[in-house]
Amino acid sequence: IKKHNKTYFTFRPLEDKTISIYFPDYLETTDKKVQEQIRIYFLDIYRFEAKIYLPDRLYYLAKKNNFNVNKVNIRNQKSLWGSCSGRNNISLNLNLMRLPDKLIDYIIFHELVHTKVRNHSKLYWDTLSQYVDSPKKKNKAMKKYSLRNFTS
Repeated sequence: IKKHNKTYFTFRPLEDKTISIYFPDYLETTDKKVQEQIRIYFLDIYRFEAKIYLPDRLYYLAKKNNFNVNKVNIRNQKSLWGSCSGRNNISLNLNLMRLPDKLIDYIIFHELVHTKVRNHSKLYWDTLSQYVDSPKKKNKAMKKYSLRNFTS
């Protein structure tokens, strides 16, 4: 995060996988305008990454494990990490990109298993455990990641 002598905000991705965010030099990093713009930039970055990574990962895992998926949508959902429709359309939350890889895969498998078992019965959890180690532990681990902190 850097100041510059312009009156606008901007950001630049750099070669070394860092991002420089520039903001007007008359503002401080603690200013609400600066904080909100940073949040917006990161949301845009997560959206861009999610639209590439999440469908590719989901289709890869689906094909490898013989799941039938119709379509994948990426959304900035307020309360769900993912969902599966009766037509096997899967929606994934772009905020998954903020999670560890093991939890991203857990959510993907959670939705993939819903293409076969449409509820959260014992059969569902038994089926999920064929693809994910300790799914109940991972489900519990998800509780510490609140979407309220990610979206607005």
